[in-house]
Amino acid sequence: MTEKKKRVRKKLTKKQVAIIVTVIVTILLTFVWGTLAYINVNRVESVGIEYGKGTRYIAHRGWSNKYFQNTTEAFLAAANEDFFQGIETDVWRTKDGVFVCAHDATPFRDKGVSINEKTYAEIKDLPLDLSDDCGADVTLPYRIATLEEYLSIVSGTNKYAFVEIKQKFSEAEARELVDLCYRINGRNRTYFCSFHKKIIDYISSYEPFARTELFASWFLPAFVYTEAGYNVGLHTHLFATDAFVKATKRKDSFSCVWTVNDKATADRLASYGIDWITTDGVL
Repeated sequence: MTEKKKRVRKKLTKKQVAIIVTVIVTILLTFVWGTLAYINVNRVESVGIEYGKGTRYIAHRGWSNKYFQNTTEAFLAAANEDFFQGIETDVWRTKDGVFVCAHDATPFRDKGVSINEKTYAEIKDLPLDLSDDCGADVTLPYRIATLEEYLSIVSGTNKYAFVEIKQKFSEAEARELVDLCYRINGRNRTYFCSFHKKIIDYISSYEPFARTELFASWFLPAFVYTEAGYNVGLHTHLFATDAFVKATKRKDSFSCVWTVNDKATADRLASYGIDWITTDGVL
């Protein structure tokens, strides 16, 4: 070793060595993280999540114009119907931590009973309020379905689960929901939807590759969400346009419209290249 090289080595202090090691480790970790991210993204694409697959249809709260909404009967009917590629449900959490399927907190005949204020044992056998029937068969003895029952039905198909979060869950509750859905239905077949941006952000922070959809009931938030790169769901009364669909695709996002129950509207949206249409029945 030359005298010059000896002098260079003597100049490296312990602090400098620590900095060099830190830089090398950071580079290695960044490479590993990037590789894993690339694999994860490509694994998602390989199961049919990629864009450009044409318009697909989601059974709104199950096949809800055939059997009463958000019940096992409606979910099973949608699971057995080839027209639907996805099945949607709405989720609340009982006082003792059981996730159940219902559009609002008081789906029972007794409107004094609220899901989030009762244990599952207290509500599981209560008769549902069937007045919002969408033309469904209301002669059956429907009871509230658990999220686990819904997920078990969807997981037995090649369809996607669309889980709409109605309640303002805490971050811990949102994580609990994600873990349950992934355990039963898998990461690549589950979408999480909500009007509550904070909950969507909770989920995205917990699972960066989670499939999420943020709902908008009027155009201003829809525009803001689209520009921010969110997957956006629009109510059918907003009359989603070709420009809106193109805007979501520019942001590498997907678009969805709910609830469409006439074929003419569905065909118009499909002509724009809308990714998903939510409907109460077969069009």
